[in-house]
Amino acid sequence: MNWLKEKLTELAAFRQLLEKVEKNRIVQLIGLSGSLRAFIAQGLSETLDRPLLYIANDLDSAEKLRDDLELLGLKLPFAFMPPLKFDPYDTVEASPSLLRLRIETTQTLIEHDTWLAVTTPQALLESLPLPEEFVDLQLYLKRGMEISFDKLLPHLTEIGLERVEIVENVGQFSVRGGIVDVYVWNYDDPLRIEFFGNQIDSMRFFDVISQRSIKPAQEATLLPNLENRKNRAFIDQLLPENAILFFEDWALTRTKAEQFLNKASRAYQDQQELGIENPPPQSTFLTLERLDKMARRLTVCKSDLIRDPQAPVVDFNARPHPDFNGSLKLFVKFLQKQSAERMQRLVIIQTANQEQKERLEEIIEEEDLPFRGKIEIGTLHNGFSLDALQVDILTDHEIFKRYKRKKAYRRFKSGEYLRQLSGLNLYDYVVHVDYGIGQYLGMETISYGSVKKECIKIGYQDGDYLYVTVDRLNRVQKYSSEGGGAPKLTKLGTSEWERAKQKTKESIQKIAAELIQIYAARKAHGGHRFSSDNYLVKELEATFPYEETPDQLRAIEEVKADMERPEPMDRLLCGDVGFGKTEVALRAAFKAILDGKQVALLAPTTILAFQHYKTFTDRFREFPVNVEMLNRFRTPARQKKIIQALADGSIDLVIGTHRLLSEDVKFKDLGLLIIDEEQRFGVRQKEKLKKLRVSVDVLSMTATPIPRTLHIALMGARDLSNIDTPPSNRLPVHTEIIHWNDRQLRHIILKELQRDGQVYFVHNRVETIEGVKEALSQIVPEARIAVGHGQLPEKQLEQVMLDFMAKKYDVLLATMIIENGLDIPNVNTIIINRADKLGLAQLYQLRGRVGRSNEQAYAYLLVPPMEKLSSLARKRLRAIMDFTELGSGYKVALRDLELRGAGNLLGKEQSGFVQSVGFEMYCRILDEAVHELRQGLEMKEEAVEKKIAPQRPTDPKLDVDFDLLIPADYIPYELERITIYHRLVNFTGHEQVQSLKEELIDRFGQFPPEVELFLMAIELKILAGKLFAERIIINDRKIKLFFSAAAEKEDLFFSEYMPRMMNQTMTSVRFLNQKNLGVEFEIKGKEKQERMQFAINLLHYIIDRH
Repeated sequence: MNWLKEKLTELAAFRQLLEKVEKNRIVQLIGLSGSLRAFIAQGLSETLDRPLLYIANDLDSAEKLRDDLELLGLKLPFAFMPPLKFDPYDTVEASPSLLRLRIETTQTLIEHDTWLAVTTPQALLESLPLPEEFVDLQLYLKRGMEISFDKLLPHLTEIGLERVEIVENVGQFSVRGGIVDVYVWNYDDPLRIEFFGNQIDSMRFFDVISQRSIKPAQEATLLPNLENRKNRAFIDQLLPENAILFFEDWALTRTKAEQFLNKASRAYQDQQELGIENPPPQSTFLTLERLDKMARRLTVCKSDLIRDPQAPVVDFNARPHPDFNGSLKLFVKFLQKQSAERMQRLVIIQTANQEQKERLEEIIEEEDLPFRGKIEIGTLHNGFSLDALQVDILTDHEIFKRYKRKKAYRRFKSGEYLRQLSGLNLYDYVVHVDYGIGQYLGMETISYGSVKKECIKIGYQDGDYLYVTVDRLNRVQKYSSEGGGAPKLTKLGTSEWERAKQKTKESIQKIAAELIQIYAARKAHGGHRFSSDNYLVKELEATFPYEETPDQLRAIEEVKADMERPEPMDRLLCGDVGFGKTEVALRAAFKAILDGKQVALLAPTTILAFQHYKTFTDRFREFPVNVEMLNRFRTPARQKKIIQALADGSIDLVIGTHRLLSEDVKFKDLGLLIIDEEQRFGVRQKEKLKKLRVSVDVLSMTATPIPRTLHIALMGARDLSNIDTPPSNRLPVHTEIIHWNDRQLRHIILKELQRDGQVYFVHNRVETIEGVKEALSQIVPEARIAVGHGQLPEKQLEQVMLDFMAKKYDVLLATMIIENGLDIPNVNTIIINRADKLGLAQLYQLRGRVGRSNEQAYAYLLVPPMEKLSSLARKRLRAIMDFTELGSGYKVALRDLELRGAGNLLGKEQSGFVQSVGFEMYCRILDEAVHELRQGLEMKEEAVEKKIAPQRPTDPKLDVDFDLLIPADYIPYELERITIYHRLVNFTGHEQVQSLKEELIDRFGQFPPEVELFLMAIELKILAGKLFAERIIINDRKIKLFFSAAAEKEDLFFSEYMPRMMNQTMTSVRFLNQKNLGVEFEIKGKEKQERMQFAINLLHYIIDRH
């Protein structure tokens, strides 16, 4: 790009522009096609060494220019200032990402003499902090610097930070002893400042989710957030006299400013009527008079559509990117023409990534094109042709009509909801492996003789309690099940819990056996080994309109690798609707068809089948693939024809509902079966699919994520691919919580209809849905409203959906049925009535129905007044506001969704068992069942070697002669202590304990002796588990180990461990005469810590012999 930048600055038109800008106050630019304006804006500012503010027509144009400038490489300080709010006087809190840009822009404009900034008409009018106040409140910190603790803490509050116990979100700070954690807006990660007295001893950035330090910092500047200050400044106060204003279209900017200010006046009046006090628009936004005055005072460059007859003109004479309409043939013709006419022009093709570059190179080579241009990685948003330089810049997204993603705003991570999720809160339901389901009632310290142990108290049926010492916390898990309701508490002292576990185990063994039998049968049977990719596959991949996400590429590779193996594929592909599963299936289908095989795609509903049919026919348009659809909407005659064509092999790909599984449907040579949402098919159909699985490659797709624990338990019994990341061009859905207000609802619905979009209105009660329709018809009489719910006859519901997809209706008023699988890119507003009644997973999935195109989408959650909501509902709503694809709120919803996914994958009949023992316990039993079956299953020799595992380590009980706890004055927060205990007791290796030691010092400072002994005891417990011990007793200078029955089944124990115990020379050993085999060692050392370390080294030696 650098050579092009240099050439452009040598152009006559550019030299002319420099002269005119120096001499005139206004200059009109024309012929600025595509992304050329980025080159010109940058060249102008850098060459003249003057600050330049570019005012784009709208946010989309501003974001594209920002991306183009970043691709060109910026020498000057750069600032990007989008609008802070969607509407004037918007009550929704400003996004931290946008707030950050506002703070950074203020800093850039104040700190530097020359800069380049990009903004929009609305952002231009919004207020900024007072420059002198902004400078005064900045806080510079450096390692070794003296700063009074008493002065620092009030200052942190003054710059807009809130004091909390643990920093989990941007805008917070916390204090623990001499450690201060601060999360300000101008850094990606929070900062940890450690003091020695009043001196800064060290500074480091840390990860807000793990709370671990990630990199040291020698110095840092904390910029203030002064958004809530009364006294504000405007952009005209921050621009120096030599600044250049570059308007994409000055006339349009002025019109938009006028419209925005009128809107602000109306919003101000509306809020006054509602009794909401706000400062008037003239003191909140830059007025039109001040905007005009600023434009008269400074140098203005403008590329208005309608020329200004008074202004001197500079013409760059650039033409837009040629239009190939997504056709590879037209693109090839263009290159052939360039070559035939021996044009001396240079063609530069820009691609998004290395894969796309390689695809284009293969296509050019395959078509035998004499291409003498360049293919580069990194694309501008819009290509252009410039005759003055004899150059054509083509971009792959414009050639193939792909979406060019805009760079996402940098987001702040949040640790809050993740911690709530993993932490144990008072009255949460828990499952004890041995005693069943109880309720967590807090922590207590209990004395056992002279030894103190911290315990958790669990309440059971009839007021019974169980105290579990923290070293046994790995026997306790948080209870979770799909419904999320309250489970029945277990009665202690009965066999009720053992019976529930046994029943679950028997039921699971059936499922696991079936999965493993199918797995073994597929291995034995063998299938078709598909050929590797050829150039046609590359051509199909090049025409994919989006940029593949890394998850998607991995899933595609996994599926292709499966197909190229001799045994049939059986892969489950998980990913939310719109995350790109269909494209993975489509490429697999194409691969099969190129090998002369037929493909069938099975969907649970006519609507889904129809959506797939549209996608597949559209993507295969340029390729020799015959696609058909078979469902009950086809006439009997047409159905007969399709069935005949399947039998004689003239149809390559058929898409249909369970009609495809009928007896009369026969394939000539079926090679791949794609099943969408398999869990929604009936038992009979599933039986038929089971038979097909053994001989045909099968790819199943589901929109419900599968829990990782379940995934691990099923490893090898079924292959899984997960697509967790949304397409990168997606804009986050703008989410607002509102109360029912006729005027506001009318405004929301009309705003969507005015951009030719459609609206979902979710009301989840069939009894009152007609009443809501009546109300909406009065609020928006011009909207065509359709009603859909699960109690309508199936055919009628399908017709409603098809009509809505065909845009015969503007608003679909429906129950939760829209939650599943509907993908209508034209719907970009969803209104959810009584959102407080819905679970997180439901809210997350409903909101995911919109925002499927590159349009900005909106979700409005209708709730009663906040004071009437339960604290749980408020928490849920706050979490949904935090739902960005990177926000951890997503992880919470994912948790809910995963439980649903577990039910789907294992079959609905298993949900009852999950309910009775809790999800984690269920996975534990499943894992054991699969493990046992594997050991008993006679597989081929090489498979046996890989699959059969040794006995698993035991979980020994720990009896020690010192306090087992973390003192409350070291970690005061109970939730945090439990989290650390829980992690510790689930560790399986020395490295994990070491890592936790470092983490504790990093987060809480040097730990006391009790913590050191506790960590050593856990390490000893891990080692004893590897020796198959069931109990350890440490008493002064002796350590006793009692071994479990597992030890007797393990060859390793008798062939290696026992001889090493007897032959080691570190200390004396004695065998104990007990019911179970036991040994006693003498442990050496003066202090307790030394003796514990000796015991650890001894067990290490016995296990590893070094």
